[in-house]
Amino acid sequence: EKIALLLQKTADIIRASRAQLPDWARDHLPTNVDALRDMMTRWMRDHAVEARSMGEQVGRVVAHILIGMVVGAMAALYDTTEPKNYKPLAAALHARVVSLAKAFEQIVFAQVRIAAINAAFTALFLFVALPLAGVNLPLTKTMVAITFVAGLLPVIGNLISNTVLVVVGLSHS
Repeated sequence: EKIALLLQKTADIIRASRAQLPDWARDHLPTNVDALRDMMTRWMRDHAVEARSMGEQVGRVVAHILIGMVVGAMAALYDTTEPKNYKPLAAALHARVVSLAKAFEQIVFAQVRIAAINAAFTALFLFVALPLAGVNLPLTKTMVAITFVAGLLPVIGNLISNTVLVVVGLSHS
């Protein structure tokens, strides 16, 4: 039921956009919900192997990211204030853990600042600029929250938050 509603809304957006597209692009767009469903089903069938392989790769990357975050967090929480008398190998490893902890701390706090700045500008756009232009979008607080949380993820976070803004904006128009 919700998928049918999503497909219908997508088809409505495509139908409304058809007049603004050049002829060569218009010819490749589906004309109704059934054509959109057929197009998506055909694409999923044709690319099932690639989707499975991509899913495996995404899972592997997510596992590496989580392991890296755990190691970085452990290094960041490691007490480096107490000087200890290490043997050469342990001293070299300790120096690297201290370096990793400092780098992890700097990167995490920089990303939080970037996410906060991005969320603040998004809030200004949604709460000030758009209402001044006579546009009132739904879910503005949610979009600002998504912008902040997604902004904590480097690069992909901006893609996520921008996609949310575009989808809500298109559905409103």
